[in-house]
Amino acid sequence: MSSDNNSYGTTGMVYDADVKLSTHSPDSGYNPAAAIIAAANQYWKGSVILLEMQTYADFDCNGSDTEEWLVPIEWDASAKAAIKTATANGRIVVQAAGNGNCDLDLAGFKGEFNPNDTSKDSGAIIVGAGDKLTRNKAIFSTYGSRVDTHSEGDFQIYTTGYGGRYNAEGENLWYTSSFAGTSGASPIVTSAAVSLSSMLWEYHGSIWDPKEMRAILRREGTPQQQGGHIGPRPDLRKQVESMVNRHLQMQSADFDGDGKTDYAIFSAIEWPFGIFTMQQVQRNPIAGGKKGIYRHLQT
Repeated sequence: MSSDNNSYGTTGMVYDADVKLSTHSPDSGYNPAAAIIAAANQYWKGSVILLEMQTYADFDCNGSDTEEWLVPIEWDASAKAAIKTATANGRIVVQAAGNGNCDLDLAGFKGEFNPNDTSKDSGAIIVGAGDKLTRNKAIFSTYGSRVDTHSEGDFQIYTTGYGGRYNAEGENLWYTSSFAGTSGASPIVTSAAVSLSSMLWEYHGSIWDPKEMRAILRREGTPQQQGGHIGPRPDLRKQVESMVNRHLQMQSADFDGDGKTDYAIFSAIEWPFGIFTMQQVQRNPIAGGKKGIYRHLQT
């Protein structure tokens, strides 16, 4: 996802991002909720937290007898409470859907993954895994209407470690070409979220609300093809365009010709018959002017 530029390893998809780690298995014992809270406390609003975790369902959610019923970590009640706290405080949380091929819409999950029940919504972005070329659901990926987006996870990801691709010069130069799983897909989606977050801050001085980020990843991606629902694949070109078109922008000018500086706030409004841009004008506050609607322009 992000690495040091030090002549070996990778530079990552979001080069030079500031990365910190929080373990869910410290010496004191396994505690994913504490790890999530610790991660949220390390950064400010608009930061992105990746949860490379999964947990087990307590029933057969994939029709097998292997008991590999792996689902998102928020199935653990304490972890879900921690995620809710993080997103309520402006942290964007991305979590793996899990590698259990489980259907999160099954009754056994008691509605905890119902996307239409706001009381059950953790605010996190749940990521499934798909095939790189076909965008079909990967055979192992957990799925369901609550899964928001996906990326490739079908044993074709090039990254560091393991040594299956190259291992001749020691561990610092180990590479693999077959990393996989929702743990492979989630960092790709996280990198998309980090890119969008940094661009919004750089160009507009603003931050994403966690649910706004989730909505744009759901809405503007490249559609999934076959298999249980894992959502679209991120498409940064579409998502950046959407951000530019919809986000508030401020410009200064003398709009009404009275020789005094006004400012206009441009915002995109979706109507059933198209998108309109509204310009709201206010005189320079120092001059004590008033604000009002200047005009509507169809875009």
